[in-house]
Amino acid sequence: TTRIPFEFPFGTTPVIHAGLTGFDLDQRDSARLKLLVTHIDPSGFDLTIRTWADTRVYSVEVSWMAIGF
Repeated sequence: TTRIPFEFPFGTTPVIHAGLTGFDLDQRDSARLKLLVTHIDPSGFDLTIRTWADTRVYSVEVSWMAIGF
């Protein structure tokens, strides 16, 4: 889990859209990867990348967008 801070805080809690933009996984195993956005507040959010079973991850790339109202 990594805390992602906003450069400038929002006035209210924004909506976060996040998605995988790239990954490198070992081909010998099943590809199991989950992206979680939690603890969203006006100053930032937590981003977690999870795997399970025997998935081997070499790299993951994520893009995100914060939308305030």
